[in-house]
Amino acid sequence: MPRDGDAFFRALALGLERAVPGLPAAQGIDLAAPRAMADLRRRMATWLTDHADAELLAAVAPDHTDTFTLDEIAAAGLDLGTDTPARLEFDGLGGLMPYAVDLTPEIRAELAIAQLLRRGDAASESGWNHAASDLLPLLAARTFGVRVTVVTADGSFQEFTPAPRRRTRPSRAPRHTPTPMWS
Repeated sequence: MPRDGDAFFRALALGLERAVPGLPAAQGIDLAAPRAMADLRRRMATWLTDHADAELLAAVAPDHTDTFTLDEIAAAGLDLGTDTPARLEFDGLGGLMPYAVDLTPEIRAELAIAQLLRRGDAASESGWNHAASDLLPLLAARTFGVRVTVVTADGSFQEFTPAPRRRTRPSRAPRHTPTPMWS
């Protein structure tokens, strides 16, 4: 496995191809292309805005240790102004989100997308060690319509399903959803 910070995406691509041959290609991702991991990241990140998943957007927020660039802040639609308390705090804290800034669900989604689109080997682990990375298994499940199982070092696991669970009448028809697994 290349040490480029994209281990999750490489494992996801391999797992998807093994579980459902041709699925990445059907989603417009050529796994042999040099941009395959960037395309995979972009495809998953667009779920946050293309599908306007209100339940998911309600949980998206930067951690208190997540840093952003001015370009990422501007692209998210957040205007910190110049010489404002928020801008001075942002600059003084090295790109941390100012405490007093009110983030709408749309801005939170755009900030998460900025984080998800960063290369895995970005400076200071900011390409993979951020709040939006917690969403990756869920985004993979919803983007590709598969159940994703994450196995931890102690053998416990957590499953992520393609769609939010809804309280409905159980179907009598059996349903098989392919399951890529990571540990």
